[in-house]
Amino acid sequence: MSTPYPQRRFPSFNGRLRDECLNVHQFTSIEDAQTKIEAWRVDYNQHRPHGALGRLTPNEYARQRQEQPAIGAAFFYWRLSRFATNVVCTSG
Repeated sequence: MSTPYPQRRFPSFNGRLRDECLNVHQFTSIEDAQTKIEAWRVDYNQHRPHGALGRLTPNEYARQRQEQPAIGAAFFYWRLSRFATNVVCTSG
């Protein structure tokens, strides 16, 4: 059974791919389609800022996350430790 879930999850990407690539180019072969779609994908991921990523390109965002991976975990464990000190065990 088919579900619209993937379309709902990525409507902006799907719409941009359709509007900016698939509807613009006329593909003469599968190889031609692969080449043109790959060029569009590289531009989309390497040169375009995305609002959901703080106006960074996906590559810039990934690079920043790799440079500071422990910050999110450290904050999580700090919050967890603060919560754990306030927990009172009432069971037996």
